[in-house]
Amino acid sequence: MNESPYVTILEELFEELLGEANLETALAGSLNILTRALRCEAGAIWLLDRKTDRLVPMFQVGPVDLSNVSIEMGTNVESYVTRTGESVLLTKKEEDDRFTGSFLDENGLPVRGMVCVPLNKLDEIVGCLQLVNKKDGTAFTDHEIQLCKRTAALAALTIGEKGLEVNAGEKKDVLISLRGVIKEFPSGDGVNRVLKGIDLDIYRGEFLVILGESGSCRARRPQAGGRKRADRPTGCCIPSSSSSTCGPTGAVCW
Repeated sequence: MNESPYVTILEELFEELLGEANLETALAGSLNILTRALRCEAGAIWLLDRKTDRLVPMFQVGPVDLSNVSIEMGTNVESYVTRTGESVLLTKKEEDDRFTGSFLDENGLPVRGMVCVPLNKLDEIVGCLQLVNKKDGTAFTDHEIQLCKRTAALAALTIGEKGLEVNAGEKKDVLISLRGVIKEFPSGDGVNRVLKGIDLDIYRGEFLVILGESGSCRARRPQAGGRKRADRPTGCCIPSSSSSTCGPTGAVCW
């Protein structure tokens, strides 16, 4: 990225963050601008709930669903940046013993490249801004990293000025967690895949309804976690409190 488009993008970000009256709209809009301008697969703004010491993805762009998610301040890169105030530039080829990896990498989005910068409100760090995987496969440039840092600094100051309540909520007890569930049936010379990488969490005390048209395999989703041989998924990963079992075709997934 040369200097001219860099300045243009920064001006657009300033206008969004300073000109939009609603803070949440401004932060979501700035993340969309940044993710689109740098051609990234995903992005997130994580904010720290100090009452629970958990990070909440208040705003996100990309294929991983982070709704109703919060993470403990642990050993992942998001926690590291928020705790230390240090920016991190990461490529898949590199290993860094300061942290164990990214929450996104652990939840369905393989990280090939990432920049994660702190939201520093001068007197405290309130979270981090994260961009993942440039679509053309190239590394983040120095100009792009500086753009992320300036956006994060402006976002943090805006949060400090206008205030934004962060609430990680009560931690829910997960009874069943399914990841990447696939179900296939023989069909002629090939196979018919009726479940295509389904992710599902079922919480204690939750009333769950699965809706869909006739023939959409509503019954196959709950059966995929069952013990009947006929209902075994073709491939899956089913973590539990005692173990985490992942398997390709033919694997026993419980």
